[in-house]
Amino acid sequence: MTFTGYGDEWRLSRRIFHQTFRADSALKFHPMQIRRAREMIVSLIDDPQHYHAHFATFSSSVTMSAVYDYETSARDDPLVLLVIHAIDLAIGMLTPERAMMLKMFPFLLNLPDWCPGSSIKCDARVSTNLFNELVNVPFDYVKQHMAGDSISSRSSMVGEHLQRIEEQGEALRPVLEPALKKAATTAFAAAYDSTTSALMVFILAMVLYPDVQRYAQAEIDLVIGRDQLPTF
Repeated sequence: MTFTGYGDEWRLSRRIFHQTFRADSALKFHPMQIRRAREMIVSLIDDPQHYHAHFATFSSSVTMSAVYDYETSARDDPLVLLVIHAIDLAIGMLTPERAMMLKMFPFLLNLPDWCPGSSIKCDARVSTNLFNELVNVPFDYVKQHMAGDSISSRSSMVGEHLQRIEEQGEALRPVLEPALKKAATTAFAAAYDSTTSALMVFILAMVLYPDVQRYAQAEIDLVIGRDQLPTF
């Protein structure tokens, strides 16, 4: 959706996104979010050195469960690693310096691969291939599980709308499926970066301000006690 021009497809993608993640609809994801949060806590206790990887896995797994009903493994999940690799590569490419270079020297996009200075084009090709995988691999995962009559896959964002296509006729597919793919990719790509960053900043704040951490812990203990974990 980010790079889609405003128009019918953009509005359709936005509507799909809103139908899934509006406040009243997102309530059904609370049990899954709690389960994923507790998995993250266990991973942090077992392996605190790789806290960033645990945060990335958590943020990706929550959205992938909601969007694709994909159950990620606690560590080194192949699809999570694909997300991290694709987004990190894209962030490295989408810089003002590279944009200015291409604006000033557009011929760089036409250089042969063996020529010095063609790395931008090569990186763009790799990034495009990764994002195509990012769009299609989890989407095809839902299709395969729906073909196997998986009930849970039909409760995900992608599953619900694919079922709508099945019920209302294949005429919707050429219009709805591309918009659905873009909405789905936007959801988990955005969640990976924003949620992971928020968790990293939170940890930094707690380390820098231990008095605030103690105060917050005291408030939590006052509300729920010390023998249970917070829930919604």
